[in-house]
Amino acid sequence: MFSGLVIFTFVLTNICGQVLVPPYTNLALGKRITATATCGEINGKPIKEMFCQIAGSNQYSPHNQYSYTTVNDRLSVFQEFKAEKQSFVQGGQICDFCQANTSFAHPAENMEFHVAYVWIQMASSPRPASWILERSVDYGKTFMPWQYFAETPAECARLFGRNSLQPIIEDDSVICTHEYSGIHPIENAEIMINLMEDRPGRHNFSHSLTLQSFSRATNVRLQLLRTKTLHGHLMDVNRRNDPTVTRLSKCKTCSKGKAELFWSYTQNLQYYYAIKEIFMGGRCVCNGHAGTCDILDARRPRLLVCRCEHNTCGDQCERCCPGYEQKQWRRTKEGEHFVCEPCNCHGHSEECEYDAELDAKNLSLDIHGNYNGGGRCLNCRDNTEGVNCNKCSFGYYRPKDKLWNETDVCHRCVCDPLKHTGACQEETGHCECKPQFTGENCDKCALGYYGPPECKPCECSLNGTIDEICLPEDGQCPCKSNYGGLFCSKCALGYTNFSAGCIGLYFQVFWMIFYNFNCDGITFVEFALILECKCETIGSVHSHCNENSSQCSCKSGFAGLSCDKCASGYFNYPKCECKLRINLPKECKRLAYINEKLDCDCDPSGTEAEICDKASGKCICKGGFFGEKCDQCQKEFYGYPHCKVKKKINVFISDQKCNCSKIGSQSLICDTKTGDCQCYANFTSRICDRCAPGFYEYPKCMPCSCLASGSKGLTCDSQGHCYCKDNFQGEKCDKCKENFYNFPICEECNCNPNGVVTSFAGCDKVAPGELCTCKRNVAGRTCDQCQPTYWDLQYHHEDGCVECDCDIAGSLSMLNTCDLVDGQCFCKRYASGRKCNKCAYGFYDLQLHNQLACRKCKCDVGGALGIGCDIKTGQCKCRPRITGKRCNEPIENHYFPTLWHNKYEAEDGLSPENRAVRFATDQSLFPNSSMRGYAVFSPIQDEVILEITISKASIYRLLLHLMNPTTVDIGAEIIITPTYTHTQDVEQSVKATFSPMDMPSTICVNKNQPFVLNPGRWRIHIRTKQRLFLDYIVLLPSEYYEGTLLKESPNEPCEGLSKEKNNCVDFLYPPLKTAARTSVEDGLMTETIEDETVRKPLEKMPIEILPAIIGNAAYIRADNRSRQIHMEIED
Repeated sequence: MFSGLVIFTFVLTNICGQVLVPPYTNLALGKRITATATCGEINGKPIKEMFCQIAGSNQYSPHNQYSYTTVNDRLSVFQEFKAEKQSFVQGGQICDFCQANTSFAHPAENMEFHVAYVWIQMASSPRPASWILERSVDYGKTFMPWQYFAETPAECARLFGRNSLQPIIEDDSVICTHEYSGIHPIENAEIMINLMEDRPGRHNFSHSLTLQSFSRATNVRLQLLRTKTLHGHLMDVNRRNDPTVTRLSKCKTCSKGKAELFWSYTQNLQYYYAIKEIFMGGRCVCNGHAGTCDILDARRPRLLVCRCEHNTCGDQCERCCPGYEQKQWRRTKEGEHFVCEPCNCHGHSEECEYDAELDAKNLSLDIHGNYNGGGRCLNCRDNTEGVNCNKCSFGYYRPKDKLWNETDVCHRCVCDPLKHTGACQEETGHCECKPQFTGENCDKCALGYYGPPECKPCECSLNGTIDEICLPEDGQCPCKSNYGGLFCSKCALGYTNFSAGCIGLYFQVFWMIFYNFNCDGITFVEFALILECKCETIGSVHSHCNENSSQCSCKSGFAGLSCDKCASGYFNYPKCECKLRINLPKECKRLAYINEKLDCDCDPSGTEAEICDKASGKCICKGGFFGEKCDQCQKEFYGYPHCKVKKKINVFISDQKCNCSKIGSQSLICDTKTGDCQCYANFTSRICDRCAPGFYEYPKCMPCSCLASGSKGLTCDSQGHCYCKDNFQGEKCDKCKENFYNFPICEECNCNPNGVVTSFAGCDKVAPGELCTCKRNVAGRTCDQCQPTYWDLQYHHEDGCVECDCDIAGSLSMLNTCDLVDGQCFCKRYASGRKCNKCAYGFYDLQLHNQLACRKCKCDVGGALGIGCDIKTGQCKCRPRITGKRCNEPIENHYFPTLWHNKYEAEDGLSPENRAVRFATDQSLFPNSSMRGYAVFSPIQDEVILEITISKASIYRLLLHLMNPTTVDIGAEIIITPTYTHTQDVEQSVKATFSPMDMPSTICVNKNQPFVLNPGRWRIHIRTKQRLFLDYIVLLPSEYYEGTLLKESPNEPCEGLSKEKNNCVDFLYPPLKTAARTSVEDGLMTETIEDETVRKPLEKMPIEILPAIIGNAAYIRADNRSRQIHMEIED
């Protein structure tokens, strides 16, 4: 018997709330395959060898017993067999006639997939007799079974247990099947494994976590346990002509040696596994947040990554993207859609994290104004903090009229650091007093302090003094009754716990009754006594006890109020030795190590709560247990350590304790722990008194022999009648039901009336193996789909379907293919329409040889109305007073404003007295000054006012072109105030510092705090009393420095012969093995001939547009018409 492992390592390593699921794909394509024994390969290198290398065996040598040579042969056996059979990979003990491919695909990363089905095709060997399909979810570290395979149900039970024969009940049930272990066909057999079939959650996959977990895999392994030997182990080597074990073919030209070699091959055909095709259908695990998965990271070229939507991120969309963590990430399911929401940070942060505690307590405000979710904002700006950046930082407060989404919502507190903490009240800004101060203005001493304005701490303890006296009188503070000391800072005698308020000790109360001698009354006297703790020295940790219960603190192994007894599990006071066999206390383990005679061996599972007798140390057994250590079951019990009773109707069984059935069990002795009897293959249950699945009529238990393809399972009823599928009938489900044809498929005669020919008379009137007779342009087993390049299956169409009629200029790869249902052709990127005969919006000039179909309109975003243009000429739709094909030119006598139109000369400014400013013109002090000169700041002229006009509302940065001629830093203040606007605008200001300069510089003064300016007239006040030269100012709108409209994606195809490095879209066609190009000069005739009469000029493809890196390429037209090419060739 030969065991082998074939391991397939694949890359399991791929805003509206809807369930997004990637399409199914072949997961095995291009993945690395490894095996424990591979023929034709050693250490990853291909070799030509006659006999396969067993895993761990020595390499082939010409001196071993299998040596032979083919030097004198005209054609080697290897070449003959390779010419006869296709190349495949096989592993085992006999010959290998394949050459291994030395190019392996080794994935750099791994990823999980949902696998739905596995299809395997064998090569020159039968299917394995017994094997296991396994999966791994930890990238090949460990494997678990997916499905078992064996020759018979009995083999399933023997190899994989009786549970493997149970029908699928749960989504993760692992079953054993035998329909794929048959001997026929011997070669090219197929194995189709549908992992989703008959599982309860297959129709509701997104809600079944169990089925999702069952279908997950990172690696797949075929564990091949036993070959299909055809009883080859019984074959006599001398009887080579035995037809039961050989397949000898006659060869007229073969020599004897070759015939014998071929016989040797056929004789041992069954001793290896040969697999030539594997297909695994599955899809990426994207948790319902991605519709596709592909290669997105150039650093991981073999990793399929989900294209996440719903604001999710990660290779499997397994988390919310940064800034979108208001809600805890969830998978999207059918009926339970989920989209990651952005956190509500009121514009003060773009970072946040999810906090489950905030979510549970409803403390986080979402973007809808509800306290729903757990988003916590991080790194809040603008002096804010808190869960939603809705709290001012320490030292700041929010005025009453400010909203949280305003940039300057938090203002600094104006407080005295000597009396105030630095914090102030919300809305009012009222400062918070330090602990030693109180009063509205924090000008009084708080409780516990004295002596304003310093307010020193009181010397007396306020908690312990009467009337909260602060200073001692005559050296003693007036203390309360339960406090003492000079400053009342400790508990009085009889009281304890100063921090808790000096609580009195517990005194046990006694009542004594006194009778007077005159017997005319009774006197009650109350005594409160303090009792002494009576803790035993041997068993107590110390001599103190609990003040309420007088319970002493006992050592391990001791118990009782005074620790004068042994605890449970200990005996022989005062030694208190332990009698516990397992889970020993540390002290007991230490004693057992020191004193070897110490006997700690009671089994806790079999003993009562006391464990052992306190005096003798003998173990106290529970009912059903016996033995010195209580570690055995009594005779009438089994299943230690649970010891279940073996009885029926309260009568103990003595001669047949296990009650094993004499008919169904192999022995009358049962398992001492489980009580299970050893059953024959056709019996089951604990005592083997029932028929196993697949057998019926106890006690005969005959096999059901149900046809696997026709029955619903292995079981049958008490009469031996199998449970047939809907299209089968018969006692063994081995016949087709009426109106079903082609056994063993048993297909229903459900031919589509729109797709069958008018002469179709029924499924029983066609040739054997056929079902329906389709119209010319119709395909499918039941004539229910159109042939390629056709669509719209209708009864009134003569040929069933009509041609796609795609415009090849706009179709992908210039193919005439379309959707079989709606007829939509598969368009190039910028083509549209059902026939792909139009350009998409924003594109024009549909061209045959344009890889993208159309050219971009390139309309100017500022001058055009939208991105659309005329689909033929490319003329954009311009705004008023703008012209040009792209709407990027002003009409005559008009101009486009630039940044220079927001430039204001300082020498044109005014003083606060509304006079012209003083300015200088000395170029040696301010080189290259503009216009008339530059303004000069000094103590005489400390302010310059510039009047400006804003035509467009935006956020502006202010640039100053100036020079600091001094040797010290100069501070200045810039204030901008509205003079005439149509909005409620406020004054804005910023302070700036200018370092000494050798040459004039242009400086942005409000980069972190830009001005918000609305249309209208404004005044800019620039103030400084130090010497400073100012040439001009420039207002820079955000559209210029942010460049939001300057983002442009490539829209033109790359040209193969172009040397310019422009942004373009590069498409590559799959290379052909053989193809040729030729240049056609204009003078030569090249035309196509259709239907032998119609002649049309042949379409010419400019060689310039063919990418050079394609290699061999050819133009292919896909339709059902034949053509002839007529060309003139000069000698």
